[in-house]
Amino acid sequence: MSSPDVWTDARARIKAAADALGLPVAWPNEAFPEPQPYDPASGAPLHWIAVEISGDLSEPLEIGREGVWEETGMVHLHLMIPTGSGLAAGLAQRKALANAFRGLLPAPVMYRGAIFDPSGPADEDGNWARLSLRVPYSYQDFTIPA
Repeated sequence: MSSPDVWTDARARIKAAADALGLPVAWPNEAFPEPQPYDPASGAPLHWIAVEISGDLSEPLEIGREGVWEETGMVHLHLMIPTGSGLAAGLAQRKALANAFRGLLPAPVMYRGAIFDPSGPADEDGNWARLSLRVPYSYQDFTIPA
């Protein structure tokens, strides 16, 4: 798991993008009622996002006890789309999610691009396919250890 500052920043960006797209989000370790693949009234496909985040490495950038530490890791967004519903809408939504991490001013949390993973099956029942987006990050922590 990432540092709290990274999680707070990434979650706010994901929530804003998901709200703009009208997509529900399954956050790690929070209750989430998985939707049906298709709207019962209209038959329209229903998409949603599963989120994961991983802190891969934390190391000092300076020598000494009171310095800057850099954490690197990955934000994982899995856009879940109903099997057999096509890719066009999902690809557009995945691009909009990637845009939430682009063109940002320098800050302690820096997002370093987007990796568009190939689609694939997402569950054992065959109801969902996934379009995944990975966003590498680096975070400079100026916290002085106790």
